[in-house]
Amino acid sequence: MADAQDEDGGTKTLQTVTRAMAILELISRDGPLNVTSIARAIGISRSATLRILKTLIASGHIAKPPNARTYFLTERILTLSSGYTRNNILATVTEPIIREASQTPVVAIGFDGSCRPRNARSGYDGTG
Repeated sequence: MADAQDEDGGTKTLQTVTRAMAILELISRDGPLNVTSIARAIGISRSATLRILKTLIASGHIAKPPNARTYFLTERILTLSSGYTRNNILATVTEPIIREASQTPVVAIGFDGSCRPRNARSGYDGTG
């Protein structure tokens, strides 16, 4: 199925998804918040905010204890970032370089001018 296109030929976005992501980012940044604070920060009505919050609760990404007024992120939110770290191109490219550098001996120069070989990984300088 092809994505719908707007008047300029760009792909249309789903406003509700954009708002849900904004709510997750807001709670992540500011910590637990109540409906009014979330609605005000995102710029949408309390009723629209509540519908999105209920959806995010149903998905397990946020929670609200029965007698509480604030919503908070759950551990399930971590599943969203685990794919990033696993597939991050920067980490993939730099890992072998960092691994090799941690195995490479270096020379430590003391304030007294002495030079001693030092293992970058363990910090052992061979002086016992």
